[in-house]
Amino acid sequence: MARRRLPDGAPVGRFAVPRRPALLAGALVATAGLADVLSYLGLETVNPYVVMTGQGMVELRTTGWTRAHLLAGVAVLLTGLLLATGRTWAVLAGLGVVTGAIALDAMFLPFDPLHGVLALGLHLGAVTILLRNRGAPARRPG
Repeated sequence: MARRRLPDGAPVGRFAVPRRPALLAGALVATAGLADVLSYLGLETVNPYVVMTGQGMVELRTTGWTRAHLLAGVAVLLTGLLLATGRTWAVLAGLGVVTGAIALDAMFLPFDPLHGVLALGLHLGAVTILLRNRGAPARRPG
C-alpha cells in the first residue's frame, strides 16, 4: 500500500505543518531573531537615548531592555531554526516564543520604532503562517 503524501512530497504523519509554510515561518522568525541580536549588540555599550528637560539632558539607561532583547533574539533565532522542521512541538514553542518577542518589541517600540515595526511585521507574518497551517499530525493509513 502506497503511503499518502502531502502536496510538497513529505510523507503524512512525519510533519505537523506542511513543509513550505514551516520553512517560510522559520525563515521569518530566524530573520527577526537575527535582526534583534545584531541591532541590540550595538546598543550594549552605548545609551543613545536622552530626554531634554528644563534642567538639561537626562540620559536614559536601557541596558536591561537591551539584554532582554538579546536573550529574546537568541531564543527567537533558535526557534526559527527549529520551526523549519515543522514538528508539532516546535510550532507550539515557536508560537510561545514569538508571542513573548512581540510583547517585548511592542514595549520597546517608542525607543526604536523602525526596528520595532520591522520585527513586529516579521513576527506577525510568521504567526499568521503558523496559525493558518497548523493542525494535528496526520495519522498513518491503516
